[in-house]
Amino acid sequence: MKSSLITKESTLEVWKQPSSITVPTPKLHYINQLIQQWLSLPEVQNKLKEEVTAIKNGTSKYLKNRQSADLTDTDTSIIENGIRPRDFSPRPGDNSPPRSPSPFSLLKTSRSIRDPNSPAHEKEHPVPKKICLFQEESPATTTPVASTLPRLKVSSLTHTLPDSNSPPKFYFPKGSPDSIADTDYRQHITQSVLAVFKRSKDGFITRVEFQEVTRTIGFPIYWKEPLFALISAGSDRVSFPAFKRMWRSLNEHCHDDVTRFVYILSGGKRSYLVYEDFELLLQDIVDSHPGLTFLTSHQEFHSRYIQTVVGRIFFQVNRSWSGKITTQEIRRSNLLETIKLLELEDDINKISDFFSYEHFYVIYCKFWELDTDHDLIINKTELSRYADQTLSPRIIERIFSASVRSASSRKQGEDAMSYGDFIKFILAEEDKKNPTSIEYWFRCMDMDGDGVISLYEMEYFYMD
Repeated sequence: MKSSLITKESTLEVWKQPSSITVPTPKLHYINQLIQQWLSLPEVQNKLKEEVTAIKNGTSKYLKNRQSADLTDTDTSIIENGIRPRDFSPRPGDNSPPRSPSPFSLLKTSRSIRDPNSPAHEKEHPVPKKICLFQEESPATTTPVASTLPRLKVSSLTHTLPDSNSPPKFYFPKGSPDSIADTDYRQHITQSVLAVFKRSKDGFITRVEFQEVTRTIGFPIYWKEPLFALISAGSDRVSFPAFKRMWRSLNEHCHDDVTRFVYILSGGKRSYLVYEDFELLLQDIVDSHPGLTFLTSHQEFHSRYIQTVVGRIFFQVNRSWSGKITTQEIRRSNLLETIKLLELEDDINKISDFFSYEHFYVIYCKFWELDTDHDLIINKTELSRYADQTLSPRIIERIFSASVRSASSRKQGEDAMSYGDFIKFILAEEDKKNPTSIEYWFRCMDMDGDGVISLYEMEYFYMD
């Protein structure tokens, strides 16, 4: 069976046969879905309604251009074929309007004028039985469908194009501009924030007072630290002009919460997030969330809790294993919804996704138990004691391979697992139904990295 893909050679073959159009099979339903999505846009529907009304009233500029182009082509064909205009003029006493020649009569006349006995010319201009724009390939034969319409000149085609011949944009990687607040609403936000700055003594707002500005904008409260860092540029207070510049730039580049979140945490530098971008946000959660007040007197656990939460975020969200969380990955996750939930729930252990302190406590205690020398590095011998030595030596070798370890951990040696890699390992071990967990163990078993687990690889681990 022939392939249904549209290749460069098939495209060139169509251009070699200008009298026929052949579409190689199927995939046409994808084109139909794209056209239906385009036709469902409000802008397109309004434009179509306007054009239909204009056509009914006889005021459509496209209809006028088409009529003028048809008249120009007809006059040119008449002159080229040696047909005088009087041949189509009404007879004396006949009040009916003059009739235009049919395309087939012009085609027949042009054949007789050029060479009526030329068989090659007859093959070049066949008269088909039906008209079809697209024809799918059959497995047996592929017959091009000829068009019965006379060929139009390039000059006549240019008259039929509308002023804006490109379809409306419907893909917005940074969010649809129609989904954000309009200019009046943004001005209202600006004036409301200005009122907050005016209530301060010297027109500046400190880090502690910035929480009111965050609420006025409508952002989640735990965005305040990275947002303050973006505006202050290292200072311990911010001014209204600095906020206004940030607000204008944010609305120019970002049009939904996901892109705003990435813009604020990355400092407006990248379109993705890395591990370090989450530190300010998570440190603010540790310092101000009611469910973590007991950590105030245990500063040594702050960095471990933050590292655990970041590791869980990347395990759940970063499905590409690239170490860079993109906007598309955030849209497919519940990360932003979980951050907003922190404002409503005082018991952080009830938020099982990402932020639970009980989950962190279990993970860190497991790591501390295996790390006998407490250098925050686990070797193969120490990992073999996990879960009463249920891990086989061969699977331990694969866990320490480059297929599932981070680049930073690989720099420390082949017999070293960092705490970050241990977080990924224990999450994959405890929740094997998670898609990332399935991929984790698949990578371990796929020894040659070809994306397929062979019978030899299955037997290799089964016999261990």
